[in-house]
Amino acid sequence: MSRFGPLRAQCLVRSLALHQLLRSEGFSDSEIRFGIRTVGDALEGHAWVELRGEVLGDDPDHVRLFSPVPEIEYLGD
Repeated sequence: MSRFGPLRAQCLVRSLALHQLLRSEGFSDSEIRFGIRTVGDALEGHAWVELRGEVLGDDPDHVRLFSPVPEIEYLGD
């Protein structure tokens, strides 16, 4: 749907949905990854999902254009 529907989901929204789906199906080792790159004077970010080191739901060649951000751990409130 995200490719052909009237609204194109942003990478983070798609990644969150895929990550949640994978976890609900028992794939607890799914990870949302973040990366950045510069394009001219602009800084761009991207999010994608990896499962056991494999990119899922995204083009691996596109993902390679981004430098991974070190792992961020949410400690909660």
